Amino acid sequence: MYNLLQRLNAVATFTLTVAFVLMTIVAYTSLYIPNDARVDVTLRAVKVQKGASYPDQFDPSTRRAHHARLAFDIESHAASLFNWNTKQVFMMLVAEYETPENSVNKVVLWDSIIQTPQDAEFHLKKYRNKYRFRDFTEAFGSQQANLTVYWDVTPYIGFLQPHRHVLTMQTFDLPKVSYK
Repeated sequence: MYNLLQRLNAVATFTLTVAFVLMTIVAYTSLYIPNDARVDVTLRAVKVQKGASYPDQFDPSTRRAHHARLAFDIESHAASLFNWNTKQVFMMLVAEYETPENSVNKVVLWDSIIQTPQDAEFHLKKYRNKYRFRDFTEAFGSQQANLTVYWDVTPYIGFLQPHRHVLTMQTFDLPKVSYK
């Protein structure tokens, strides 16, 4: 009736169709799983200086730019972000502020790639910003900024879920510039 290649083709087509339907179901259902992730940030200290302590030899403007150094605590309870379709979570702490030139300025101060639910439960104490926090317009000083925690969930199958953020932000004032 049918030869061997036609039967293999029918079995392979049916198997791939079922696999595709299952992957689609997993991708869509994982979008609607509620989570109760909570990340608390406590700001300990803020210091603003003019000029870098280690100037960039390729960028002479770092000598006159304002640099902010922060010390903060991060307590994360984000294991609920993980489900059957979560490969990893990229979490970042962002400082947001306004200047006369730009209505929105966002600077990443700390980030981490979390690959297991156990790693999503952590507490960092007196941690300093991982990346430089500088403003070239010399706008720091007596200005308000917000600290917000963002995360991106990377799934095994399906759609990326970018820029979900914690609803609690911490507002702080950038102090006046201290000269070295």
